[in-house]
Amino acid sequence: MVELWSPKPAVAGSSPVSPASELSEAEQSEHMRLLEKPANFISEVSQEMAKVSWPSYEELKSSTLVVIVLSLVLALFIFFSDTLLSKLLKFIF
Repeated sequence: MVELWSPKPAVAGSSPVSPASELSEAEQSEHMRLLEKPANFISEVSQEMAKVSWPSYEELKSSTLVVIVLSLVLALFIFFSDTLLSKLLKFIF
């Protein structure tokens, strides 16, 4: 026995006239806009990077030294505070 099926119902929005692989004009323009976005981003980044004022080598060295010294001072402060509080709590309890 052979089963007979009725044809598929029409799918909304499909067009049998043009194959699915071809892009419409609106889709092509959207595709081009998607390709232009990264190029625009890179262009804008390079423009902004040109506006940046970079520190000189001497300024960079002195700023790095300040950060290192302050980090060491803060580390020593935390170490001694922790040690003091630990001994205080051991004395109390």
